[in-house]
Amino acid sequence: MREELVARVMACSWTELQPHHERGALLLVAPELDLVEVAEAVSLDHSGPVKRWLAEGRVARPAAHHVLDWEERPSRFQFLIVQPFVLAQELDATG
Repeated sequence: MREELVARVMACSWTELQPHHERGALLLVAPELDLVEVAEAVSLDHSGPVKRWLAEGRVARPAAHHVLDWEERPSRFQFLIVQPFVLAQELDATG
């Protein structure tokens, strides 16, 4: 499954993610986490690590200040779709 997820990682701008945010499906993944690892845990319903990341705020819906920042400056993201969620990680934040 990991190889399949790696092959599905794509890049986009905030404009392309915004509709997913507006419908409540966007989850932001902290830069220190591996996007594919998070997607795999979500897709396989591994609730232990997912609950821990949510509790720690390392996987969360974007805060209003994030959205304002992304609307004011060009930002690039890598993302994966794991129904019903879109998991995204800011590329600028990961270096």
